[in-house]
Amino acid sequence: MRLFSLSLRNVRKSFRDYAVYFLTLILGVAIFYVFSALDSQQAMLRISQNTRDILKLMVAMLSGVSVLVACILGFLIVYANRFLIRRRKKEFAIYMTLGMGRRHISRLLVGETLVIGLASLSLGLLIGVFASQFMSRLVSRMFEADMSAYTFTFSSGAALKTVLYFGVMFLVVILFNALSVSRCRLIDLLQASRRTEVRRLRSSLFAVLVFLAACLILGRCYYRVTAGALQLDRSGSLRVIFLGCLGTYLLFWSMAGFLLNLLRAWKGFYLRGLNSFILRQVNSSIQTFVLSMTLVCLLFFVTVEMLSTGFAMNNSLRGELRTNCPRDISLYMDLSSAGEKEGLSGGELTVREALAQAGFDTSLLAQWVEIPVYTCPELTLRSSLGGLWEQAVSKGPASLLWDLPQEIVSLSDYNRLAAFYGQPVYETGPDQYLVLCTHEGTCSILNLALQAGVPLHLGESLLTPARDACQPGLLMMSNSSSNTGFFVLPDQVIQKELGRSLSRAGSYLAADYTGTAPEEKQAVEDQILSLEESRLPVPIDGMTKITLYESSVGLSAIVTFVAIYLGVVFFIAGAALLALRELSESADNRERFRILDKIGADKRMQHRALLAQMGIFFAMPLALALIHSIFGIQYAYKIMSFYQAKDILASLCITAVTLTVIYTAYFAATYLGSRRIIDGE
Repeated sequence: MRLFSLSLRNVRKSFRDYAVYFLTLILGVAIFYVFSALDSQQAMLRISQNTRDILKLMVAMLSGVSVLVACILGFLIVYANRFLIRRRKKEFAIYMTLGMGRRHISRLLVGETLVIGLASLSLGLLIGVFASQFMSRLVSRMFEADMSAYTFTFSSGAALKTVLYFGVMFLVVILFNALSVSRCRLIDLLQASRRTEVRRLRSSLFAVLVFLAACLILGRCYYRVTAGALQLDRSGSLRVIFLGCLGTYLLFWSMAGFLLNLLRAWKGFYLRGLNSFILRQVNSSIQTFVLSMTLVCLLFFVTVEMLSTGFAMNNSLRGELRTNCPRDISLYMDLSSAGEKEGLSGGELTVREALAQAGFDTSLLAQWVEIPVYTCPELTLRSSLGGLWEQAVSKGPASLLWDLPQEIVSLSDYNRLAAFYGQPVYETGPDQYLVLCTHEGTCSILNLALQAGVPLHLGESLLTPARDACQPGLLMMSNSSSNTGFFVLPDQVIQKELGRSLSRAGSYLAADYTGTAPEEKQAVEDQILSLEESRLPVPIDGMTKITLYESSVGLSAIVTFVAIYLGVVFFIAGAALLALRELSESADNRERFRILDKIGADKRMQHRALLAQMGIFFAMPLALALIHSIFGIQYAYKIMSFYQAKDILASLCITAVTLTVIYTAYFAATYLGSRRIIDGE
C-alpha cells in the first residue's frame, strides 16, 4: 500500500514530465475507440440493405486496420516508457541506496503504470465517446442516411475492445520495466547523467558530396512521379519509393556534416546572441537522430498523402455523382446480336420495346429520352488521328482500343439527351464534327488531332473539327468522368451515310421513375434488375443512380475513413517520436544550459534558445515531408484523374488544420517539458 501511495505521489509530482506520454495515450485511446464504434449507430440510420452491407464491410476493414494501429501505438508506448525510465535512473539509484530492492522498484513502476493506464483510458474513452457522435454524423452524411432516429450512444463493444488492446500494451510495458530494473546496477544508475553519446565529426567535403547526391536522387524521383508518372509500372514505382527513402536519409545525414560549417562562415548571424549555441545543438540532434528523422519525415509524408487524397477522393466522387448521375436510370441496348422477334427487326427495336417484351411495365418510367447510336468500321481511334497516331502511342490506352469502331450520334439526338441530363448542348456547321470526351487520358490523345485540324473521312463525307479540343458530355451515366469519347455529326451527314458507311449499333435510354419517395424508386428499380436476361430480345446494359451512389459513396467512405485512421495515427507516431527525442536531449543537455547561466545568459535568453532549437528540429522533417507531398499529390492526381484541383485544395486545407492542431499540441507539451528539465524544476 505504501508503494502504491508513493506511485500516486510520483505520477502527480511528475505530471509535467509525463505530458507527452499522457497526450499520446489519450489521443491513441480516443482514436481507437472512435473507429471501433463506427457501427454503433448504423442500426438507427435509415439506409438501404446495400448501404448497410457496405457499412459492415467498412467496419470489418477498419477492424483489420486496428491491429496495425495497435502495433504502432504499442511501439510508441514502449518507446515513451523507455525515455521515462532513462529520465529517472538517478531517482532509482537513490531508492537503492536507501535500501529498496529491485523487486520493490518494479512494484513501484507497476503501480505507476496502472495509475497512468487507468487515467489515460478513462480520459481517452470520455473524449472518444463524444468524438464518436461527431463521427456518426459524418458517416450518416457520407451515406446520405436519415438521422431522425439518431440518439447519443455508447458502444460497450468498442470500449471493451479498446480496454483489451491497451491492457495488453500496458502489460508489455510492465514486463519491459521489470526487465529494465532487473538489469540495473547501482554504479550505472549513479553515473547515468555523466555519460554522453560520442559524436564523431564528419568531413564537410564528403557531406557536401552526399548532399548533392541526395538532391539528385530526390530530383530524379520527383521527375519520375510527375512528368513520367504515366510510364511508371509496379517495379518502377517500388524503385521510386526505395530511392525516395534513401534520398531522404542521405539528405539528413549530410546536413549534419556541413550545415554548421556553412552557417559558421556567416559571422554576423552565427555570433549573434545564442545562435552559435542553438546551431550546435541542432547539428548535434540531427547527427544522432538521422534514422529517426528519416522515419518521422516519411510518416508525415504518408499522412499528408493519405489525408489529402482521401478527402479529395470523397469530395470529388460526390461532385462527379451529381454531374454524371442526373437521372434515375440510363440503359444501353446492343443491337449487334438482335434478331427478328415479334415482327421487329434489330434496326427498329427500341429499349422501351425490349423492356416491354421482357415483361416490364414501361408506364413506370415517368420521363424518358431515347436516342440511336451508330458506328462506322472505318472510324476508329487510330483512323481519327490521321498521321498523328505514332505520336499518340506513347500516351495511348491499351492497344485493343485503337481499332475499335467509335460511337457516333446525330447532333439533334445528342442535344435532346443533353438537355434531359442538364448538360451543355452544341452547334456545328454542316461539314463539321465534335468529339465529346471526359476521360483525361483519352482527351489528351484526341486533342492532338483536333488541334491539328485532322479531317474526318466518312464514306462520301469530309468533316473538319468544330472545336480544337474535346468537349464534355455523356451518353451513359457513371460515377466519374469516364467517358472515353464519341463523335457527334450533323443530322444531314447521318441521313446521307446511314445504310452506306454507317449502321445502327444500338440505343441509349435515360429515364426517371414514376415514384418520388426512395422506397418507390427502389421498387421500380428492383423490377428492372429482376428481369430475366433470357426474356430480353437483345442484351441491355445499364446504370442506375441508386446503385452508383451506393457503390461510389461506399468506396469513398472506406478509403476516407482508412486514410483518416492511419493518417492521424502515423502523424501522432511521428510527432511523439520527435517530442520524446527532444525531451531526452533536454535531459542530457541540462549541464550545457547551466554553463549558459554561468556566462551570463539569463533564463529568458535560454528559453528563447530552447524554443528556436526545438522549432528548427520540429520543422525540418515536416518541411521535407511537405516538399515530398507536393510531388506525391501530383502523382496521385495523374493516376487518379477523376478528381479536380479544387478537390485537392479543399482537402489540403482540411489536412493542414488537422495536422496543425496535433503538431502544435505536441510542440507545446515538448517545449514546456524541456524548459522544466533545463530549469531543474
